[in-house]
Amino acid sequence: MTTTRLAYVSLELMDNTFDDGTRKSHTESAISNEHQPNGNMYTDDDCGNSYNTRSNKVRVVKTPGGKLQYQHLKKRGSPPKCGDCGIKLPGIPALRPREYATISRRRKTVQRSYGGSRCSNCVKDRVVRAFLIEEQKIVKKVLKESQQKKR
Repeated sequence: MTTTRLAYVSLELMDNTFDDGTRKSHTESAISNEHQPNGNMYTDDDCGNSYNTRSNKVRVVKTPGGKLQYQHLKKRGSPPKCGDCGIKLPGIPALRPREYATISRRRKTVQRSYGGSRCSNCVKDRVVRAFLIEEQKIVKKVLKESQQKKR
């Protein structure tokens, strides 16, 4: 049983080498397997960009026919963040900027004042702060009137 396995490995090594004994690269061995009936191969990209950039990420996917092909991945969208505290806004999907134009308005916002711009805690803080400022103004006004009555 070990001999058959060793023979299989040696055949595989022979398949991944050129006639002069140098080893083939991964893509060269995949292309040489093209003539075999079940040889898996990555098809060439139609895209002209061959650099490993953020916009040129690929994944190897097996097709229903059994071939391995590149699948180009889109960049992930960053979630919208609160303008005050910077946390991710819950309830709003993380999409690429152009994709927000295709979704409905109710999926872009939350039904609240400052919805889609500020988180609920920051809105609550703003409301409380505005209320306290108004109360402070009223207290100042009352104090000023009582001071004038004393004179």
